[in-house]
Amino acid sequence: MLMAAAVSAFGAGSGPAVPLAPEGVAALQQPADEELGAGARRIATKIAAQFGVSEDEVLQLHKEGAGFGAMFKVYQLAKAKGVSAPSLVASFPRVNGELEPGFGDLFAALTADQKSRLEDGPKNLGQLVNARAKKR
Repeated sequence: MLMAAAVSAFGAGSGPAVPLAPEGVAALQQPADEELGAGARRIATKIAAQFGVSEDEVLQLHKEGAGFGAMFKVYQLAKAKGVSAPSLVASFPRVNGELEPGFGDLFAALTADQKSRLEDGPKNLGQLVNARAKKR
């Protein structure tokens, strides 16, 4: 559910103008593992470790069009609210059929207790990815 919703929630583009056979669509949406690159794998590993999810889940969402920054925000909000990422995504409002998470409003609406769950962690994807560099 998260994977299907995440593509819309995280800004996947519209499909091609000409219809493709199912295998053609899959080829567009599913880059080969070697196309991901070491950088994408490193970021996926860090997100997975930070939020206790599998690296495969993160990579699958990325292959389906979810950006790492948006994924970080969803997982962070889910942690703060004490809910699963799929249930959080399911709660996002839709505007013209597209999910509109409104991350700024969601973070602003967190209670003090919810915000305290995020105090010890990185505030954004950049801090997570560069955490090792800052410890030097």
